Amino acid sequence: MIFVKLYQIVKKLAREILSVKTGTEAVATCRNNPEIDLILMDIQMPEMDGYEATRQIRKFNKDVFIIAQTDYALEGGME
Repeated sequence: MIFVKLYQIVKKLAREILSVKTGTEAVATCRNNPEIDLILMDIQMPEMDGYEATRQIRKFNKDVFIIAQTDYALEGGME
């Protein structure tokens, strides 16, 4: 729910939005698109969680803004 709201806001301002499903895809997409300037990172992604994906991205891009979030912690998604 929170991600959807953030996405809607960013969509109005962004030139292009790239979406991925896993942390591994997030790292690869960032490596292959160095012009990315904002990442909405879901902490609960499969294969590689958002924390590890952020650590990997920071190894090659220290300037990109990363907003980490998850619906589980905010909306009781684990109930």
